[in-house]
Amino acid sequence: MIMNIKKFTLFLVLLTLCGCNADVLVDTNFATTPAGMLNSGMGEIGTLYLINAKKMEARRIETIPVEEGAVRNSGSASLEISQLEGFSFTVSAKDGSPTQDQLAKATAALSSQSRLVLTDYSKSEIRAPWEPIVAQLRLRTPTSEIDPWSLDEAIRSNDIFYVFVAGSISAGSARFYIGEKEDSDGNGISLNIEKNLDASIKFTNRSQTAWQGRGVPVIIKLYTFRVTKGANGYRISSARIPNLSGILAKSAASL
Repeated sequence: MIMNIKKFTLFLVLLTLCGCNADVLVDTNFATTPAGMLNSGMGEIGTLYLINAKKMEARRIETIPVEEGAVRNSGSASLEISQLEGFSFTVSAKDGSPTQDQLAKATAALSSQSRLVLTDYSKSEIRAPWEPIVAQLRLRTPTSEIDPWSLDEAIRSNDIFYVFVAGSISAGSARFYIGEKEDSDGNGISLNIEKNLDASIKFTNRSQTAWQGRGVPVIIKLYTFRVTKGANGYRISSARIPNLSGILAKSAASL
């Protein structure tokens, strides 16, 4: 089946409250879901990235070979993922601005009423993602003149992390919804935020149609880690990266 999935990475929210009109542009690039992160341009399973959390930078390092037997595959007819997070706001006020409390409530409402529906999906996941990473690290030596991993810097700095694409969910078709999914074109959806505060949601077409072709992932699962050095060589440990969605969105051109 040929994949033809429309990627709605941007949508427009019009907040109306007591004479206050504000256009709130919400970016869903690299938004997170309970199943993983929306794939907004990252590589296939096995792709490794270096993250500099302080500089808010990310860059692709390489694709690590993964044995076929190390990947678990599964699939089903359909899958619905709800409660996306990681939206970013850009506000352009007309007659005043929504308060921070109202924006927080809008974020919560958008998250709770968002869903990604996939049909004819397949899931692939590395059983033990650290194993191919460790195997690759054993090939590295402290005397290597060329070090795309920047290991010396990573060991010295608390701001250097790594991201490894450890799994993906692909689909024959998928669509992102806010509110009632019966409104297939995304126009005229009304979302109640609080008393006297409604959001009228409209999707823009600033993003190109993406995720086309068989096997291109819609959702990716990431394994994040740091590297340290012990008496017997390099070691890795899982680590949480602050504001990872924001870093990846800022560095999208380098991914």
